[in-house]
Amino acid sequence: MPDIEFVGQSARDSGNPSASTSRLINLYREPVIAGALTQHILRNAPGATQITELGAASVRAMAAVNGSFYAVCDGMVSKITPANVVTSIGAVDDGPEVSIAGNNGAVAVVSGGKYYLHQGNSLTQPVSGAFDAFGSVEYLGGYTMLSQLGGRLIQWSALAQPESLPGLNFATAEAKDDLITRLMVVNDVLWIFKPGAIELWVGTGLASAQAFQAMTGGVHDVGLLAFDLMAKLPNSAAFVGSDGVVYVTSGTGMQPISTPPLHVAIKTKGPERLFYFEEMGHKFIAITFTSAPAWVYDIATGEWAERANGHELTRWNTVAAASIGSKTIVGTRMGKIGEVTSRPVDFGEVLIRKAVSETLRMKKPLRVKSIEFRGDYGSEATEALMGLRLSHDGVTFGDEKTRSMGALGQYDKRAIFRACGMFRNLTAEITVSADVDMPIWATATLEAV
Repeated sequence: MPDIEFVGQSARDSGNPSASTSRLINLYREPVIAGALTQHILRNAPGATQITELGAASVRAMAAVNGSFYAVCDGMVSKITPANVVTSIGAVDDGPEVSIAGNNGAVAVVSGGKYYLHQGNSLTQPVSGAFDAFGSVEYLGGYTMLSQLGGRLIQWSALAQPESLPGLNFATAEAKDDLITRLMVVNDVLWIFKPGAIELWVGTGLASAQAFQAMTGGVHDVGLLAFDLMAKLPNSAAFVGSDGVVYVTSGTGMQPISTPPLHVAIKTKGPERLFYFEEMGHKFIAITFTSAPAWVYDIATGEWAERANGHELTRWNTVAAASIGSKTIVGTRMGKIGEVTSRPVDFGEVLIRKAVSETLRMKKPLRVKSIEFRGDYGSEATEALMGLRLSHDGVTFGDEKTRSMGALGQYDKRAIFRACGMFRNLTAEITVSADVDMPIWATATLEAV
């Protein structure tokens, strides 16, 4: 009975689903070193436990500033402490393009084209300097950096004084004739994103109007696809380029990490948000879509998986995240805030975990006597069931069969599905919907004659 690697990373092209059938939904692969071999187990994607509900609309932006979390939702800025104490800071003009940054104890917010500052118990609007319509805000070397909404100008505050916007502290990002989409600071370099290009600026060490200048040769001929399709990572950043490719920055350069199936999703499924989050030592980059499950990249393994909500596995509701130490909180498109946990329950809803194998193509029809899966289970009091469906073409599947993955104390349980039928091409789909953390070995045993 040969062992076969059951599934790899998500690789299904929605425009050509039978070409590669491999999918991981609400699961991700984790390598396990066994002697000289590297095997994989399938781990459930992390869920979230609700902390509060900020409103009925989508969370626009989240950030960690000065040891607390800040979120903008329904035209209100809220502070969430690591102890989950929630405080409303003040109202802002609502708008789809929102950014948050800190500066020496202050919290800066750009929302609805306006610049807001929180330095005490409420929000204020500093007097404008070089321009009065703001697109985004960042922090760099003691300065609050602001971009002009619908323009090419950048403005910076007085040093360590985000409330002061001197009229001469500005410059024009003019290496490429595009309007600015958004600013982002990575490793003390200001990335100025435009629709068709990126310009890099650095500090000069001088004061006031001479504080920043364009970096020599610091231009990329790829822009940012949309305002919310970028996020900071530890010591780097990720974004969806104007060419529909996902990049991670490396120094002042950038490296692609996306795959052709993801390129199809970006082109056809309405990419909505890109954000970064962590759980159990894994660092994830997530891209959500308006009409499809999210795609999530595991930086540790370099593999993509998918995230979805509900029994129909529709789009993922989470759209923003922020971390302080080991604590990560997320925000949803319904205004909810939750803390990320390893439990497969997302805001009270058990995650449906599904894995679809690559299609096994055989030289002649064979009768599949059995398919056997293993799960490292037994620490949970609730018995879990695994469902299996099989397909001849990788698109349409037969009826589901279920087997127990064991109860409390039953470790390394084997789920064996017998009398599976005749196949020339075989695709297998397994489903787990129990509220249990149940690692499943990605290697299955197949017996066919």
